[in-house]
Parts: sequence; C-alpha cells; structure tokens
Amino acid sequence: MNTEVKIHPYQKSKTLAEKAAWNFIATEGKDIELAAVNPVGIMGPIYGKDYSHSMKIIRQMLDGEIKAVAKILSGYVDVRDVADLHILATTKPDAKGERFLATTGETLSMLDVATILRQNLGEKAAKVPTKELPNFIIRLTAIFNPSLRIIATLLGQNMQPVILKQKSC
Repeated sequence: MNTEVKIHPYQKSKTLAEKAAWNFIATEGKDIELAAVNPVGIMGPIYGKDYSHSMKIIRQMLDGEIKAVAKILSGYVDVRDVADLHILATTKPDAKGERFLATTGETLSMLDVATILRQNLGEKAAKVPTKELPNFIIRLTAIFNPSLRIIATLLGQNMQPVILKQKSC
C-alpha cells in the first residue's frame, strides 16, 4: 500500500484509511480482528434516493444529461457480490488479517458501460451516449467547469487495481 506513488486523491484516501485501520489493530486492537474488503466501482440495484457518485453518472446517462462520455477505464463489481464478500469476511475464520479485492477482474470504459446499458435496457436507455469525448476537450472544459476537474485527472488512467495475490474465503 504505497501512497508515495502518484494516485488519485480518492484512491489515496481509501488506502490511507485502510492503513490507519491496520495500524490501529497492530497497536491497540488487542482481541479485535480485521479483514479489509476493497471494492472497485460498485454497481447494482438502488433501494433509496441517496446513492453513489458512480450510480449518479449512470442516472445522468439514462436521463440524457451526459451527451458523450470521457475516456476513463475502471473496474466494477456488483453491490450484491460486495455484500456477500463482507458476510464471508466476517464469518470465516480464515479471513482474519486478510485483504480482499472485490472486482470482476475486467476493465470497462465509460463507452463500454453505455453500450451495456443500451443493449440491456432498450428504450429506457434511448438517451444514453454513443460517443466518447476527446481528452483535450475535457481538459480544456475543466478549466472553466469545476465539475469536470476530477474527471480530467482520471483521463488516460486505468483504474483497475493490481491484484498482488488472490485469496478467497
């Protein structure tokens, strides 16, 4: 968990939070057990009105608010699989002291996500974009539009995490 390399602030904050949790367990945790579950972009059914940034982007795509997508690659996982992994991590003794990465193992572009929406939702996805914006347009627009600044920092990065070792509970 090297935080000295250049990583996006969101990913860095998650890394630092996990490091703090492991440090707490090592120094003050006594009999507390810890297993870390680290999901990539979480997608799936929404049961309330408050939902994640990733799901807001999907909603904006479906509503036609996004006319073209950025060239961003990311990993995804189903929220139900993340819930199952949390249950396993808390009930299986072998999970103690381990880190688990919740991912499909694939990377999808935002255009891939848009295509999946159109293929699976038919008319409900009629407004979903079919084109990618060139990176220079997003970077230029981000100078004047603060909501695009974070997206501009993600251009050209593959946000699929590196799997160092695999373990399943």
